[in-house]
Amino acid sequence: MLPPPHVTEFVVQLLNVGHTVVGLVENLAEAVVEATGAPIEEARHDVVAMAMGTVGVRLAATPPEEFMRASALARTTLAVILDDLERAAAVAEQRGRGVRTVRSSHGRSL
Repeated sequence: MLPPPHVTEFVVQLLNVGHTVVGLVENLAEAVVEATGAPIEEARHDVVAMAMGTVGVRLAATPPEEFMRASALARTTLAVILDDLERAAAVAEQRGRGVRTVRSSHGRSL
């Protein structure tokens, strides 16, 4: 069963944003290190601070409740993914011990 389209869109956007931001932070931090000789951690910190400033200015008119809801959804998404990974590890461990029927988090036997 596929998730509803709005869930799919959210997960795709969350993954895209995360991947893009991490890549940008790394690229910019490496450029700062190359240009200034600063330690990479310091450069990352500076780039993240710059991004926060940019987002803060551009999205200042967004109601705080929207940020809180978006943050909660992001945390929940991470928790769900980690939970499934833990379940998958448990299934793999049980299968390694010869157990063949394990209930998945999606209600199907594996």
